Amino acid sequence: MLTGDWFGCCINCCQPLQVFVSDANSTAYQYPMVDSRVFRDSSGAVAAEVPLDGSVYDLATGAVLKWCPKDSPMRSLLGTLKSTVKATPLQVYPVHVTQDGSIWTKLVL
Repeated sequence: MLTGDWFGCCINCCQPLQVFVSDANSTAYQYPMVDSRVFRDSSGAVAAEVPLDGSVYDLATGAVLKWCPKDSPMRSLLGTLKSTVKATPLQVYPVHVTQDGSIWTKLVL
């Protein structure tokens, strides 16, 4: 994990190792991405689900795959509050893993 204003995760469920870097907080409620569940969706994309509001982001592109679903009482309230707000993509950053295992990214500030 990176600290500060960026979130990083390594996915080792298949080869080669995949590394993703994004902003530290979700776009819906600024909830910390470090608490997210990272998984492969049905299309094979690596995604992160924010536990607070249920929003799901594609970690490679930052695209919103699911925006504030109303699948529990708390998420229903949060989803209603965001129902008129356009889904905002997650800022992601390019990553390069060298042969020696060093991880490089270019952060756009």
